[in-house]
Amino acid sequence: TMAKLIIFAALAALVASPVQVQAFLVPQQHSSWAPSRNSLPRSINWLSSSSKSDDSSSDEVSFPLQPGGELVKKSPTIGGSLAEWAPPEVTGFDLADLLDNLDSIRENVLAGELGKRGELYFGLQAALLLCILIGSVPVFGKIIFAVMGPSLLLGGLATCFLTATRLGKSLSPWPVPNDSSILLTDGFYGQVRHPIYSGLLSACFGFSMVTDSVYRLILTGVLFYVLDLKCTFEEKALIEKFGVDYEDYQIKVPGKLFPQGLVEALPW
Repeated sequence: TMAKLIIFAALAALVASPVQVQAFLVPQQHSSWAPSRNSLPRSINWLSSSSKSDDSSSDEVSFPLQPGGELVKKSPTIGGSLAEWAPPEVTGFDLADLLDNLDSIRENVLAGELGKRGELYFGLQAALLLCILIGSVPVFGKIIFAVMGPSLLLGGLATCFLTATRLGKSLSPWPVPNDSSILLTDGFYGQVRHPIYSGLLSACFGFSMVTDSVYRLILTGVLFYVLDLKCTFEEKALIEKFGVDYEDYQIKVPGKLFPQGLVEALPW
């Protein structure tokens, strides 16, 4: 049993940190002794190497050991390496400065002419943040979702069905047009260039609202990105097939997935 204990202690000493081993061997009276760079653990050695200059004459770092081998509790200085990648908000952060400026911030809130400081935008921002925190829209939330969700779902499915029916023998799941493909420029195609994809997105968004599913809503956003890429690829093939006619159609109907009038009506 004693032999096993000795072997176990030897193995523990071998896997111990170099700083701990050297600190154990250093006499107590040498309190100012500091380890060399190579004797530091990898994490501390990285910090010291990043903070040192190109001058290789010095082989000591500012991590002196106290008697007993305990590292001095001092924040390591990364130096210029931190300023190279960190924004000034991180390197110059000081909570005391913010607290000292509370009076100035209060004056900024009260400054300006009432009604002309953009209160509407701030009110919408605050209202939306409140709805996000409580997880619902008070009073009108259930009504909006009860109407909008089914409307988008049914409207999207109807758009897909009617557009697919009109394509007839030209209908294909592949973005590359076939020999029987025709160029439609009126009806739904007079509003958006890819109405089937628009209806699909509308149906998926409405279904996400009806089922109250955040995951479906996120996946609908991913589907929008994929369909946008597919449209770009498909339109290159359509230009090769129809030439100038499709380029003129792109000018006439600028909306790829959403009607241009709806896009222009948005406030951004």
